Amino acid sequence: LNQYPEYFIGTETRNTQIIIPDEPTLKMLNAALEMTTYLSNLSAYNKVKLLKESQVKAIFDATIIIGLENQFKNASFNELIRKSKVNDGLSLEIQPITLRQSTKNVLVVTGRDNAEFEKIGVLTEEAFIQQLYGSQLTISNMPIIKNRTDINLITFKNMGIPSITLSGEKMNSDTYSYYMP
Repeated sequence: LNQYPEYFIGTETRNTQIIIPDEPTLKMLNAALEMTTYLSNLSAYNKVKLLKESQVKAIFDATIIIGLENQFKNASFNELIRKSKVNDGLSLEIQPITLRQSTKNVLVVTGRDNAEFEKIGVLTEEAFIQQLYGSQLTISNMPIIKNRTDINLITFKNMGIPSITLSGEKMNSDTYSYYMP
């Protein structure tokens, strides 16, 4: 997972494909579209394609499979999903597959049920992507990102200074004094 997203960004010589079942659920389709958009925006060549399983002609080096167990008609895809399935949460796993004497790594995204695909932000938000490591990860609870727009802003409240209304009549407090014109 530490190769994500670099390995899955389409290049001039390598296409990326995201494969979903022929009849995806709405949440699954939304997750696939979110990933496709994210990876396409990173690719200068826009070589990221979202395909239904019946449209797949070959497995490329950079392939992502998104689905639930027994949703695919293709037995090989179902086997990859079954190997990655977890009891709770969204599962992300890099699995090697061997095709015609070559091994390719496929990212499999699956879960216990359809609601798990709402956690796809782990693969589309930079704060989470920077933390990806290893070849398998299960997301049980979606972490919350604090809004850090004020990262360089230091307020009196942050320093423990109470609110003071300044005026020409009150120019100091018990601790601080201020010059007011």
